[in-house]
This record gives sequence, structure tokens and C-alpha cells, in this order.
Amino acid sequence: MKQRYDYFQYKLPDKPASYYIDRAVPVLRELRERFPKQYEEIFCCASEVLTISGVRALDTYYVFDYAPTELVNEIALFLKSKQLLVAPETFPYADTPNTEQAFSLVHLQAIHEIPDRYGYVPAWQPFHGDKIQQPQDFFLWWSLWKERVVYLPDNATHKDPIPAPIKQWMQHDAYAAHNMTFGMLLGYPGEAICSTLWESERDRDEGLIVDARIAEARRHDGAIPVYSYHKELASSKTIQAHEKLWSDILSGVYAQLEG
Repeated sequence: MKQRYDYFQYKLPDKPASYYIDRAVPVLRELRERFPKQYEEIFCCASEVLTISGVRALDTYYVFDYAPTELVNEIALFLKSKQLLVAPETFPYADTPNTEQAFSLVHLQAIHEIPDRYGYVPAWQPFHGDKIQQPQDFFLWWSLWKERVVYLPDNATHKDPIPAPIKQWMQHDAYAAHNMTFGMLLGYPGEAICSTLWESERDRDEGLIVDARIAEARRHDGAIPVYSYHKELASSKTIQAHEKLWSDILSGVYAQLEG
């Protein structure tokens, strides 16, 4: 099968970088004023800046690192007022300790915009944040989404007249459903997500996989919001525009915060 990269029919956000900068800066300034230690350790990182801006729906791999429960609750309550859900990775029923208070950050508006970004979202069901019982329910919703992807029928209908080879991707990589949904939550271009699903060790060994060029992505310690894609896509107008959008958001936010 010839490799295609357009199955998810990705479209860039229709808002300019300035829109996302203006959404992120006030929240980050207030975080810095009210919670200076946590701001410096967590929320000034590039991946969190992009999520707080709403240009993507999810960020993860962060910890509150033994901060008092009262403080964590205060931060979570503040962020909730800004449409940001702090989802602790604490699951007592699974007997998994979370002593470092690992959490993910979910932008509630951005998660609803995923079908606007991707014309084809396999097995999508909306996330009803107003109906969840506790923030951790986000992970249950995500797990169910991945499970639906795994069990999609071969003849699943969607807008693309050539069905995405989801079964083939899952045979190629046991984590395909995770990588597909994770990439959409992280706001990566559909072409880059497809590239990851097609990717092989040989591609890596031969230097055919390159990293996105995102300015300021490594400004602070933390998760680095840089995706990869096949060199065939280096001239993609969509990917180039996406790299520029994220770069402009990060550069603009840091210029205002540090100016």
C-alpha cells in the first residue's frame, strides 16, 4: 500500500498566533504572581504554555512534587476557572501510588475543537467535562476512545473515500491507537501523526525522520513539544505553517512575560 499522510484531513486553527498569545499571557502572569515556585517549575515550560494558550488540548509528564494538597487544590481551582483541568494521575482502585503527584493538563475548549482540526477522527465521542465525577475521569474517557479505535470495523465509514489503514497500523505497532489519539490531543498535524504510524526502525536508521522546527521549544526544562515526521513531508505547507504558528505563539508569550 502506498503511504499517504492525509487520512486525518488536518486543518490549521483559523485564529492567528496573537489570539493564543493573548489567552496564555494573563493566565501565566497570574500563575507567576500567585504560585511563583510552581510557575517556575512547571507552567513556564513550552509544552504547558501551548496548552494554556488553547492551541492544543493536552499536556502531560508533570508533577507537583510533594506540594501540599491544599496548594495543589488551590492551583487546580484557579486553572479550572480558566477552562483548564488538572487531571491527577492517581487511581486508588488500581493501587498505583502517585507520591510525586503526577498530573496532566487538559484545555477543555481545545478538546472540543479536535473535530474542527481533524476532518476524520476515528471513533470520536465528545468529552463532557461537565458530567465527570472527578478529574481523573479524563483518562477513562481517553482509554475508551483508544479501545473504540482498536475495535473499529474494517468498513468504518468516514469522509475520506480511501479508508485509513487503521488495522494495518495496529498490526505494525501495538501502540498505534495510543499514538493516534495522543497525537490529536497534543495538537500535532495530521500528516505528522500518519508519519509516526507508518514509521519503521529502518526509517530512523536511515535518517529519514526529522524533528519539527519549533522555536523556543526548549526554553525551559520540561516536556519538549516537538513532533517528528518523514523527510518527504519537509515541504508540506501545512507542517511549515504549523511549525510557524507554534513558534510564533511561544516567542510571543515569552517576549511579553520576560520583556
